[in-house]
Amino acid sequence: MQLRRHNEPTEKLYKKLFVLVALRFVEINAERLRALALNLDVLQTWRESGYANEGSIKTSSGIS
Repeated sequence: MQLRRHNEPTEKLYKKLFVLVALRFVEINAERLRALALNLDVLQTWRESGYANEGSIKTSSGIS
C-alpha cells in the first residue's frame, strides 16, 4: 500500500480560504456589534433627552 502524498498547493489554498472566511465572519460580527452599540447610544440619548418619559411621547414643545 502506497501512502498518498499530500497536495501542498491545495492545502495552502484551503488554509488561505479558511482564514479569509474566518476573517469575513469576524468582520460581519464586528459590524453588527458597532450597529448595536450605535443603536444603544441613540436610545440612551433619547431617554436622557426626556422624550421617553414613562411611555409617553413628548413633542419638542413639551406637550405629551
